[in-house]
Amino acid sequence: MTMTATPAYQFFVSSGIPRPADERMRSHAIKAALRMRKQGFGDAEGGLAGRSSASSNLTLRSHAQLKGRFRAVPSPTSKAAPAQSLNSSKKGLVEVDLQTRWQDSTNITQSLDGYQQVSTTRRRESIPNSIQKAKLDPFDSLPVENNWRVNLLLKHFLTGFSLNLTTVDPQRSWFSHALTDPLIMHTTLALSGAERLSNSMVVDHNIRQEVVRQKLEAISIIKSHLDGQTLVQSIIAGVATLANVACFEGAFSEADLHMKAVRQVIDAGGVVEMIQDNFLISRAVIWTDLQTASALGRAPYFPLLHAHSQTQLPLDLLEKMPRIKLDALEQEVEDADTVEVFALLRHVIWARDTHKSPHVIRILMNTADWKMSECLVGGASEHPRTSLEVALLLGAHVFLYAVLRKVPPAGILLQTLLARLELHLKSFAPNPESSVEIHAWLWLLFVGLVVESSNPRVRSNKFALQLEVFCRSTAILDRGFMVETLKDFLWAEAACIEPLEGFLDLLPASRNSIMKR
Repeated sequence: MTMTATPAYQFFVSSGIPRPADERMRSHAIKAALRMRKQGFGDAEGGLAGRSSASSNLTLRSHAQLKGRFRAVPSPTSKAAPAQSLNSSKKGLVEVDLQTRWQDSTNITQSLDGYQQVSTTRRRESIPNSIQKAKLDPFDSLPVENNWRVNLLLKHFLTGFSLNLTTVDPQRSWFSHALTDPLIMHTTLALSGAERLSNSMVVDHNIRQEVVRQKLEAISIIKSHLDGQTLVQSIIAGVATLANVACFEGAFSEADLHMKAVRQVIDAGGVVEMIQDNFLISRAVIWTDLQTASALGRAPYFPLLHAHSQTQLPLDLLEKMPRIKLDALEQEVEDADTVEVFALLRHVIWARDTHKSPHVIRILMNTADWKMSECLVGGASEHPRTSLEVALLLGAHVFLYAVLRKVPPAGILLQTLLARLELHLKSFAPNPESSVEIHAWLWLLFVGLVVESSNPRVRSNKFALQLEVFCRSTAILDRGFMVETLKDFLWAEAACIEPLEGFLDLLPASRNSIMKR
């Protein structure tokens, strides 16, 4: 009697159309998984360990984990795995051991800044067996360890993070840069969490814990580079982003310490132009330097790498842009820098309303921000500035960060700028004989109202009460006149119309609708 040998392999031909696994396919997958467990495939003493170190991580993963239509990862330490696989086969699925083993490996990452950087990271030997619902990184493509808290920070950064036009610039995406570098990803996640916490009504301790963990991971990478005396441009961007995180946390002294370190690193490497050719890194350094300088009331450490003179606005935009209506103020104010600041911010509003590129808008904002910081510390002027000029600069500073940069209104940074404006307004009173000063005070109090009305944590209406008293005492109760007066300074329809409507409803003024632009 002849015996028919059982074939060692079975082949399945797929038409490409998804279909549920039948009994033969499930049986084959289970047998293959059990055979691999028995052979100890993937143990540290063989399998992957014996392969050439020159093989890529992706190749090793595919060889170790993907077999036909099914993925099977052995788990020698788990004795219940075969039983679990048999139980899961009844549901038409092949379970995969989700136990993740980490091992240190030295990877050479080619980042977007054109430098090869050596970093010690941890890589997974296994990947999840299925795509989880609402998971933004189902294939573990992040260069850092993922968990549910990281998933929340990723979602917030990609969908709710609009600070400084960071996520609306597809041509120069910061997140794409972060995907190539573990250090930048750690600091980006920390920044996302700090920004979210600064604008939340209730402190999320899980998010706060994750922010601290991401900061520690970033500092560890920075220390390893410094210990090895290797300096790459991503280190500069990482330290600058940590300073940005500190600003959102209200730790301005810590942020200043980070920026001093960045300045020392750049000075040691030559001149500031060493980062000028890399737009993403220079953007991170300049933005954080301006933010820290604004919070501390000091001059910026770095010059503008991309100034207003380097932008090329279309001629039709320049021709159609209305001139800032400060003719009467120009006659009374001798400081041309104050008027120039308002003109620059008018450029920003106009460029944003006409949907110009984020690159142009950001450079205009940085130029105005840098000039304001210089002016407020007493520079760039031959004559001492008057109280009105300083008040207008402080009000423009608050308007820039609250309305244009969209800094969280409940954050310590914006509240610091607002408190600085409020303190200065207490030091002098407008001249009742000067219509220019009366109108300027109206606008300054309104800027405080805009920030106050958008702050979810506000417990008082100080600026609303002051503005109401001011309007009643000066008899400025007409809606149309008030709107036109505010537009003579700085006005952004989307951010200003709602708080003004809410305030005017409290006044016994005419019920004429507010004139739109």
